[in-house]
Amino acid sequence: MIHYNIDEISIKNKQYCIRGWAFDTTEDLLIQFKPNQGKIARTECLDINKHFDLAQSDLGFEIYLPLFVSKVKIIFSTVSEKKEEQVMLYPVLRVAVLNKLKFVAGKFSKKNISATLVYYKKHGFRATANKIRHQFFPKQDYHNWFVNLHSPSLETLQAQREKVFPYQPLISVVTPTFNTPKQFLIEMIESVRAQTYPHWELCIADGASANKDTIAILQKYVKKDKRIKVVFLKENYHISENTNEAIKIASGEYIALFDHDDLLTPDALYENVKVMNEKNKPDFIYSDEDKTNEKTSLFLDPHFKPDYSPDTLRSYNYITHFAV
Repeated sequence: MIHYNIDEISIKNKQYCIRGWAFDTTEDLLIQFKPNQGKIARTECLDINKHFDLAQSDLGFEIYLPLFVSKVKIIFSTVSEKKEEQVMLYPVLRVAVLNKLKFVAGKFSKKNISATLVYYKKHGFRATANKIRHQFFPKQDYHNWFVNLHSPSLETLQAQREKVFPYQPLISVVTPTFNTPKQFLIEMIESVRAQTYPHWELCIADGASANKDTIAILQKYVKKDKRIKVVFLKENYHISENTNEAIKIASGEYIALFDHDDLLTPDALYENVKVMNEKNKPDFIYSDEDKTNEKTSLFLDPHFKPDYSPDTLRSYNYITHFAV
């Protein structure tokens, strides 16, 4: 009879580590896993040897898998192939749940409960609920989920660059600027230049910035990339009118609304053009959006939007960015 147990799933050295033990009472046991994208090491398990009074060694095992593996099937079989047991595991869910339970358990102390009650009396229910939500759902969990499971790989991005759509419109990304901090302005422009879809132009209307860095960076990029156009306004007309001035120098079939401190993921325009081809050139496209820290090293506050919802839109502007 085959006996086995999965003791732990954790992350070690940027890999999933599945640790456990397995044996058969009459034969040697083989351990395999699918997809076969990792490695396995057999280990001693002296407590199991003692408990079951076994002479066999190396009853334990450690399976190491890349973090992109979302599920794995472990197969325990005897050498004679007459007996077999299988178990399906979902490492990303197991690690997330166990970490969450440990995290939650650590939050329920008298000190924290007392502090929460004080905060509630001062700020009310809604503010307290939001604070608890951010405490119990750490931003890093979402970042890892997004980056590891829902971001295009380098191979996918390269395939997007090589893709030729039947319909390949010029997209005019229009942006108003005004005294934009140097770091934000450079990152904004470079995020457009990094697009896997090549048929775009960046049309910037600067509202008479007094910041010399802002002017110098815009002038630099006009010379550096012919796809970048800039109009320097005599005064600041604010976001709406500055955007209208940027539209005046646009020549694309589509207009994309973009703020001076926003960033595009490399596949943003590609995904929009993909929809244009699949949905027979729609008039308007909007996307989910996210927030990042100042170092752009952490995704931390997603806004997952519904399909077009007139009732929701009458309540608040859920569309915002990125709109094409």
